[in-house]
Amino acid sequence: MRIRRLAHAGLLIETAHTRCLMDPLLFEPFEAGINRFEPPLRIVAAAVVARAGFVVLSHEHMDHFCVRSLDRIGRDRLIIYPAGATLIEHALLALGFRDLRPVVPGQTLQVADLQLTFTPSNVSFPEIGVLAGAAGLWFWNCVDTDATEAAFALVAARTPRLDLMFANFQVLAEEELGSDGLGSAFPAERYAQRLRAVVEVSPRFVVPASCGYSYATQPWLNQRGFPVSEEDFIYDVAAIAPLTSGVRVAPGAVIDVASGDVHDDELGLMERGQSTLSLDWRPDHGVPPLQDDDPCGHGSEALRTQVAAVLHDRFPRGLHEPSLRRWRERLAAAALVWQLDVVYPDGSHDERWLDFAAPTTWLNAPPRPVRLITSICASTLTGLCNGEATPYRALFTRRVVLRLYRATRWGLQRTGTLADEPIARVLFPGANRRFVDAQLRQLGYEPDAPGSARGWRGIRTLPRR
Repeated sequence: MRIRRLAHAGLLIETAHTRCLMDPLLFEPFEAGINRFEPPLRIVAAAVVARAGFVVLSHEHMDHFCVRSLDRIGRDRLIIYPAGATLIEHALLALGFRDLRPVVPGQTLQVADLQLTFTPSNVSFPEIGVLAGAAGLWFWNCVDTDATEAAFALVAARTPRLDLMFANFQVLAEEELGSDGLGSAFPAERYAQRLRAVVEVSPRFVVPASCGYSYATQPWLNQRGFPVSEEDFIYDVAAIAPLTSGVRVAPGAVIDVASGDVHDDELGLMERGQSTLSLDWRPDHGVPPLQDDDPCGHGSEALRTQVAAVLHDRFPRGLHEPSLRRWRERLAAAALVWQLDVVYPDGSHDERWLDFAAPTTWLNAPPRPVRLITSICASTLTGLCNGEATPYRALFTRRVVLRLYRATRWGLQRTGTLADEPIARVLFPGANRRFVDAQLRQLGYEPDAPGSARGWRGIRTLPRR
């Protein structure tokens, strides 16, 4: 068994009788234009797809689930994905795939000479890792999964000893970046969990994997978003798990599961460029003023009209959704005033305020001191509503300043930290679905008509085993 690393989290599991393509990402930029491959790569999509016997999708984050890439794959290929990932299933049906297999953690599936067991993730959405066995060798691709005791026990129960682990090693500082965590402390607790996974399963070889990208639209984020390098991880593994050998596998290269030997790409599946980017973690680097790069070229005047319509339709009416009641009551009790700052491509700003004690309309001036300020690009705000952007883009174009407390005669009372998180749900419900549908239409498919661009009208979903 050999593992061929592709771009970002993509890989090919190669055995004597089949090849499994995982999380194919064949084009850049991705995530609605936010991310690029790191190191720079050009994938020969046709060559990669030609080697794919079947496909596994680990979860529906759009750096792992790419509609444009899936469109290049033959519709007769078996597609495996986590049960409950409705967005993946929606896209596969629209694209016209005929051989679908939703799976659950703990389930085992045999495809030719390759046995696959799907490992769980400690997250709130459908996500799987893959334990693959063939000819007495065992490989675990953790992908992005948050592995805990259930996953460790499953690996131990299925394997006499794990040969190779592709580890989820990076502790992305995305939430911290979303709240301007200048000088944020190293996320040691999260990183300890990554290393613990290696200790628990004790593979013969471990590869730091999955995180093969950089931020394209705001390069300053690269020195603040990636706290751990591959070299850091391998160094720490040597100290904490001395019986495991850390191995670097560059994109395009192949690792032999039996020997741990790494060979370069002999098939010409990709062209590697020279990286000039520094990913050295520097959380003390400052934040430049928020600018709207207007990726779809709408222009400030058109965006002003769209923003006004979005905010009139969705706010403050959306605040009264039943699911937000407890959050709304907490901020109302604190008499919180929220300021929304919309930034346009010409550099102008549109500021408005909302009083959570009486959230019925936008205000032209704050009635009390502001406790929460959110800045967002106009193109991001509108793109989340019309299918041009994903919520991931909002994470990196939003600047949030929090002063969440309530002064009373009993002293200062904190009102929480992630107070603005439900705002994204109010403004952008269904944003991922809108983005996927827009991608499908660009490729010539009608989202609610399965396989419409290929004239196919049926589907056969295989049962679970």
